[in-house]
Amino acid sequence: MKKLIFVLTTIVVCLFASINASAKRVSVIIPDYDFKVNDTVIDYKDSIYPLISYKDITYFPMTYEYCRYMNLTTSWVEGEGLWIAYKPRYVENPPVYEKTAQNKKMNTAAVPGYPIYINGEKVDNSKEEYPILNFRGVTYFPMTWKYAHEEFGWETSWADRIFAINKDASN
Repeated sequence: MKKLIFVLTTIVVCLFASINASAKRVSVIIPDYDFKVNDTVIDYKDSIYPLISYKDITYFPMTYEYCRYMNLTTSWVEGEGLWIAYKPRYVENPPVYEKTAQNKKMNTAAVPGYPIYINGEKVDNSKEEYPILNFRGVTYFPMTWKYAHEEFGWETSWADRIFAINKDASN
């Protein structure tokens, strides 16, 4: 019996070590500037899914509800990965998520190892200067020109400590 427990413990330790070794971890912060989508203030600071910042780039949480609000559709295809595509639709109000007691300023996110497709094209996340991240079990996209403007058709702006997205810019 002791031998069986030792073998099982060794297997579990090896599994966790390989999982942790395969996921690259990066430091991120929860920014303190304001955020608007189509002139609607999004209260994210103590949300379970806040904005995050990595290398001074804002990252947006791609939850199911946020994706619909932001004119995106998502699908997890077993054995293939995460598929995200721009799909215009009208969702009037942003989702409201539960609040945490208070988010810490400094956090850790992972660079996901699962395949990700944007508008049908596979992303080589290992070569991205601003990779797609995973934080609290949710995929986060960098609000770079490549994603915000080229892939999703959004306009972004930064003024007076307010990051803003016009999600209907391509309409």
